[in-house]
Amino acid sequence: MRVAIEQRGRVVELKFYQNLVTVNRNGGAYDFDRRSKMPYLIRLRYDHTVLSLQRMLTELDVTLNREPMPLRGRAYIEQRRAEWVKSHGPKMYGQPIPAYNAGSADGVSLSDGQAVWVRGRDGRLRHGEAWHCANNMWMVLVAGGVVEHMASFELYASRPLTPMKGRWFEPARVRARLVDAKAKAIASEQFERAAAIRDALAAHSKEPMYLIWSNEHQLYWRPEARGYTRERQKAGLFTAKECGRERHPTLRLIPVGTPEAAAA
Repeated sequence: MRVAIEQRGRVVELKFYQNLVTVNRNGGAYDFDRRSKMPYLIRLRYDHTVLSLQRMLTELDVTLNREPMPLRGRAYIEQRRAEWVKSHGPKMYGQPIPAYNAGSADGVSLSDGQAVWVRGRDGRLRHGEAWHCANNMWMVLVAGGVVEHMASFELYASRPLTPMKGRWFEPARVRARLVDAKAKAIASEQFERAAAIRDALAAHSKEPMYLIWSNEHQLYWRPEARGYTRERQKAGLFTAKECGRERHPTLRLIPVGTPEAAAA
């Protein structure tokens, strides 16, 4: 973690940033929403540093001009429900939830604090805790203090056993999301997460997988054949059937799990 300090008259500005995970090519100091881009441990260090500085300056009777840190997890849920109570009255959450606002995807009437299963915006199945928000909208607390806003008919009281249908859950698209998630985890040095995603990829792929190398461009094909990449971890995985549609003299298929693929 780094900090840039600038003094302008009677004002001192502190800008915290890091250069491990960045979007702006000039460095993390020029990124927007810098805290959200910080790797987990650096973000914890940043939060601790900011709170320590805030306590120290408050004891010195220094006026602070700083936006409050965004709430997460249960604190966020409690704040949102308190706002609804303030605007709609104390009966907002003091009575039974109507069935048409509490019906889950598997036909169960949901209640506050109930354990549920949800499909995240990235398509993955997650286990969480549901709290009623308003109408048929619920706040679902999942791992990492993340709160998803979802309708009751998107929640499952029991883990769904049947595979999800639709183009979002097609095997090639699921593999593409997993490859992208693994590459992001490696870039942010979340190696345990990357290993878990690697294992999920192996479990998801029931048949041999191949990388596609373009001899013409000297690059790998990206997932779903959308562009090229130099990086092995960002390369797409393709089945033999999918490769059959793409056979061309300028392309070379590399079986995953072979020494050639590992060295690529």
